[in-house]
Amino acid sequence: MNPVFVRKPAFKVAGYGIQTNVAGSMYTKDIASFWSHYEGENLESKMYKILNPPKHGEVGLCIPSSDNGNATYLLGVIVEDYSKVEADMLTMDVPEAEYAVFTTPPVDTSTDTEQIQFAQVIKSSWKYIFEEWLRIVVTFMTRLNWILSFTMNAAIRGTRYSDGDLRSCEKVD
Repeated sequence: MNPVFVRKPAFKVAGYGIQTNVAGSMYTKDIASFWSHYEGENLESKMYKILNPPKHGEVGLCIPSSDNGNATYLLGVIVEDYSKVEADMLTMDVPEAEYAVFTTPPVDTSTDTEQIQFAQVIKSSWKYIFEEWLRIVVTFMTRLNWILSFTMNAAIRGTRYSDGDLRSCEKVD
């Protein structure tokens, strides 16, 4: 499951969600519990009936709220405004940006009446995103940031690299 990177204009999302912590392993249980509640309370139908979005299709967002891994997991729909939002719903203004868009593998829900396969696909998708894909991205970005920071600091101090190797450098007069 590889993401597609797309530039999206700003949009508004309203729906239902939970607070969780993605730094540990409990987020998968939190999200699975939320999905169980979402299905059991028929929140999808309720959300569509109340919000009446212009298009059918849910958006899953994981919104960081702190550096220690706390985040809001929001499952909602794209809306034009928040005028129909009820007190138990969450909202998010999503800014224009380039996004990694993941699409879960298709599931034939006509043969999976208890939605077991569907729940597994969702769980494995989030597990892949948080435990594999994001770790690679964060590791790469951390290293890139360190190299860029080191390079910028060295350039400010008048240092240049003689052969591109970070271990060997010479002073620039």
